[in-house]
Amino acid sequence: MKRIFYYFMFFLTLNLLVGCEVGWETKFNKDGSGKYSMMVDLSSLLQMASTLPKSEEDKPSSFKDTVINFSDILETKKDSISKLPKKEQKRLKELEDLAIVIKADTATNKGFMRIEYDFDDMEDLQTLGKKLKSAEIDKLTDFGSAKKMNSEGEKRDFPVITDMFDINFRRKSFTTKIKDDAGKNMKSDDGKDEAFAKMIVFKIRYLFPYKIKSVNNENVKILSNFKGIEFEANIADMAKNPNFFDVKVDFE
Repeated sequence: MKRIFYYFMFFLTLNLLVGCEVGWETKFNKDGSGKYSMMVDLSSLLQMASTLPKSEEDKPSSFKDTVINFSDILETKKDSISKLPKKEQKRLKELEDLAIVIKADTATNKGFMRIEYDFDDMEDLQTLGKKLKSAEIDKLTDFGSAKKMNSEGEKRDFPVITDMFDINFRRKSFTTKIKDDAGKNMKSDDGKDEAFAKMIVFKIRYLFPYKIKSVNNENVKILSNFKGIEFEANIADMAKNPNFFDVKVDFE
């Protein structure tokens, strides 16, 4: 399922991830703005790391809590950024509402990485994946010269839900549908690498400011307050049924 895995390139490049759980959550406000987040469970990676030989300097256990706010990075690196082409400066400016949270407890081998983005409207949300790719955010910490920013190398994209799905939110309804290219790739790759594909589980949740009246997908779980829905499936399930996450929600 190599073409399916393309959409999840960021965490798959870690290579050691086994039994990984990935969560996407999108919360909408009445004015169409909201918060998008993607969370990757790092517990299996920490479990593997715990079996590797440790040096005498390594502590038996520690808890790491890291928050990376891109607005802070852009402020800290503003002198270097000012030397970049205007087009590149604009791309980076568009990501100032992005944050990455990393928690890792090596004592219990539990942890996660969460990417958060406050979007202004549907257009802002729909173009998030493009913004992340064009700005090459994995190089943000290497600011110092335009040469570093534009250096050749392997790209590692952050997977964004709108890379795979067309999403629309309105006062009366919400719809999400897999994009044609993504659906075709999944169907053509059905059956390949199935054992590995079953190990990667996706949970998708949408939160709304209005109460739900009806949904048209039996795979949906409606939240107890009737203001949200969630799905759960692994990549193998998605390959067999690319429309698993397609849904239309009507509000009261």
